[in-house]
Amino acid sequence: MALNPFPGDSKCCHPRGLYDGLVDQSLGQAYVVVRYVYDNWNTLQLNYQLLTQLPPAVWNFDPADYATAAQGELATTAVQPGALSPVAFNGSYLSLINRPTLGTAAGQNIDFFASAAQGVKADTAVQTINTKTGASITLTAADIGAATAAQGTKADNAVPTSAVGAANGVPPLDSSTKIPAVFLPSYVDDVLEFDTLALFPNPGESGKLYVDRTTELLYRWSGSTYVEISPSPGSTDAVPEGALNKYHTPARAAAAAPVQKVNDKTGNVILTADDVGAVADGTLAPIATSGLYSDLGNVPMESTVHATKVGATQVVPSAVYTTVTFSTEVEDGLNEYNSSTSEFTPSQTGWYIINSAVLLSGVSSANEHGLRVAQGTAYTRLYTNQSGNGMIGGVALVHLLADAPVVIQLYSTNGCTIFNDETASFFKAIRLK
Repeated sequence: MALNPFPGDSKCCHPRGLYDGLVDQSLGQAYVVVRYVYDNWNTLQLNYQLLTQLPPAVWNFDPADYATAAQGELATTAVQPGALSPVAFNGSYLSLINRPTLGTAAGQNIDFFASAAQGVKADTAVQTINTKTGASITLTAADIGAATAAQGTKADNAVPTSAVGAANGVPPLDSSTKIPAVFLPSYVDDVLEFDTLALFPNPGESGKLYVDRTTELLYRWSGSTYVEISPSPGSTDAVPEGALNKYHTPARAAAAAPVQKVNDKTGNVILTADDVGAVADGTLAPIATSGLYSDLGNVPMESTVHATKVGATQVVPSAVYTTVTFSTEVEDGLNEYNSSTSEFTPSQTGWYIINSAVLLSGVSSANEHGLRVAQGTAYTRLYTNQSGNGMIGGVALVHLLADAPVVIQLYSTNGCTIFNDETASFFKAIRLK
């Protein structure tokens, strides 16, 4: 209800004094004053002068619009919304703090898993069928010990045991895999075999055939004797020629042959190389048919090298093998000689004829020389022990390796000079095939 400022009796004021004397003249503190007046109305003497100084809103104050003191105490001790965890509002597991670590299943959709009722069914369900597992099991006849369709067809077509030896069935076989005579018709026994005609029974039986194994002739009993019923013609001469069965003759065979002539020849034809425009046998060289290099005749030497010493003379120091320089290349069929290094490098491994000589000067009578062919650490002597001026040299058959340089080396005990004479100082190499 509204506070009546004029209760009819105004003798005293609120103990806290005038509104103008309040520390904080807010509407809220004015409510405190009025509330105190209201709660103690029977013991207070209102001072009209004091009350008239309250704000107008105080006069319209209704206690039902505000909480009671007891409610205020509860509100003071109550947990405020801001102090609550988010899980208090949304109820979500994900809003919990310090959640336990769960397996991967916890993060899956519940629809991905079976229900408890489904689990009970799974526990009692069939796990394997004939040792097979899986969501979809296909059994074959073999899995259940049954016959296949093909086996069933064979079984349907098989002869039952009851039909063996029975009427309208099949005959059995004896121990020799033959049908016993009792199951054969009578005419089968009508053919009798004997080693010779003399062993035929006498008399014979009508309706039977008799075979002489020796002559393979067939007989029947006429009632009084055996009559041959399959006489052999003996030879083709005894068989008359028919309209279709003609005898073979050379004339008929020649006339019926698809080829009547060969290169304008008839009869017993023998063709020669000239008849067919071919080369007569034995006129070609062996290489024509073999293709072998070894069958090629008059093969020139493959490696042919000739180099000479032209230009400045060459001084050879004493007591050391020195490579002789042949600076002028006269012949080199396979480009195997290097005139700048005086090296011959064979392109093929094989036997070579090496011929080399040098013309010396400035040689004392006590001086000795040696000329050799060298390929790496291997060498072959061409000449040894020459004293005094003059030409030394030699020829040797040497086995050389491919792609390894070959040089001519000269040794002089006291040193010497090699003249540049192209006829007296030279190097030649020829490979044998």
